[in-house]
Amino acid sequence: MRNTFARFCQWPFAGLVVMTVLATVVFFCLYPTHFLIADETAYFGQAQTWAAGRTAECTSPLPCSTGESNIYLPGDYPAGTGLLAAFWIQVAGVRAVFWGSFVCWLAGTWALGFALRDNGQLPAWAFFPWLYLPAALLTRTLMSELPSFALAALFLYLVAGPNRSRGYLLGAGWVAGLAILFRETNVLWALPFLIGALVRRTPDAASLWAGFVIGLTPRYLSAALLFGHPLYVRDPGIGFSIHAFPKNLAFYLFALLVLLPGGLWWLAKSRWPFRQEAFIAAGLFLSVYGCYEYDAFAKSGYKALVLQGRFLIPLLPALTLAAACGPPAFHRHSRRLQTGLLLCAGVFFLTVQVAGWRFNRAQQRITAALYQVPGGRQLSFTPDETRKYINGLAGPMVWYAGDQLARQQIWCDTVWYAHILSRGESMDREKKALTALSRLQQFWIDTLPAPSVDISATDGSRLRVWKLTLPAGSSPENKIYRYPHEQTR
Repeated sequence: MRNTFARFCQWPFAGLVVMTVLATVVFFCLYPTHFLIADETAYFGQAQTWAAGRTAECTSPLPCSTGESNIYLPGDYPAGTGLLAAFWIQVAGVRAVFWGSFVCWLAGTWALGFALRDNGQLPAWAFFPWLYLPAALLTRTLMSELPSFALAALFLYLVAGPNRSRGYLLGAGWVAGLAILFRETNVLWALPFLIGALVRRTPDAASLWAGFVIGLTPRYLSAALLFGHPLYVRDPGIGFSIHAFPKNLAFYLFALLVLLPGGLWWLAKSRWPFRQEAFIAAGLFLSVYGCYEYDAFAKSGYKALVLQGRFLIPLLPALTLAAACGPPAFHRHSRRLQTGLLLCAGVFFLTVQVAGWRFNRAQQRITAALYQVPGGRQLSFTPDETRKYINGLAGPMVWYAGDQLARQQIWCDTVWYAHILSRGESMDREKKALTALSRLQQFWIDTLPAPSVDISATDGSRLRVWKLTLPAGSSPENKIYRYPHEQTR
């Protein structure tokens, strides 16, 4: 028995096995219960619709209306993440959707472990990405970044080993093409290796490209089926500008040197045979996202470390392999480094999961308060935030966007509950909260009563609920109720 344990400890993948088991137990015990990012609700809407065997959904009819419901597609994101979540819904129900990102995280780690072994490095380096805060936190979300991470790691395992056969290259190309089904910018990490195979005159490079074309097929088919055009690309509503580059570059350099400890420095010192491709991939990420005018710091304050840092997650596998192939003098301390990586990754992962679980418990207070409001009588003046709390995860509940109902004749009912979910981590969020409150005041009456519910979460999120009683027979004419922005006589 002792000899068996000793042999297991000497096995290069022992650390991966132990960490996989421990991480799975921790994740199961501290399992996510709420969405953290607004985009998750769009992916979840897609998944619920497709799991039910539909490609479109019906809206709920407005109160006091006799018109037919509208048909809409839940979300306009690439289909990959929604399809993955739909699989988990089919297997284990709606609450299982968070397993998708976590399993992809483990799968990517194992793919990196095998890629490191094939490059003559310690598989323990596969835990280097676990030190990157945005990636560790996104294990608790339904987002596209961690499936992209797993596919990037698998691609490198298939393409970046010594003497890869035609089958490996065909599979690598297929994985690279499939990654576009999850996120269009995944081409940024794949293209340098695809072109590099031609420049290096890699044998069977045609197989790599053939696999890539085949892998793109699901992307084209899903876009044609869902959006009416095979080349459809989602408009994020945010443009690109060279003026955004200096500020964004400063953050991304910080992310790749501090949040990922020494990431770019390791790349500069690397002796990995595919170092040039990794450099080009990093340059593409910095160039494209550097010009992206999305300013998470202005919108979400300190949360931007995760919201903006998440764009670099698919680049982590290439940086990990580059870091592991350091100069020879560095490998004199490889055993100590292996132990340090395992310990730091384990502690960091546990800390993030505990923090996420504690925040979910605070979110649950808000969810419970919202579900105590009678169904069909709830108006939200912050619908994007409301979707994080009232959704299929917590159970059915009919609610309406306040601005939407402002254009309807709802005075057939006498009691309504209006709520605002505000956040205070940035000036932009505070401004939106004040705007929502102003709309509510204009929508109903000049002076609101004191809120019947007023609670806050640990991150400063605040829920306020007003019970608004409308006298029978009220109408816009007597100014007890009026449309938003209507002038008072």
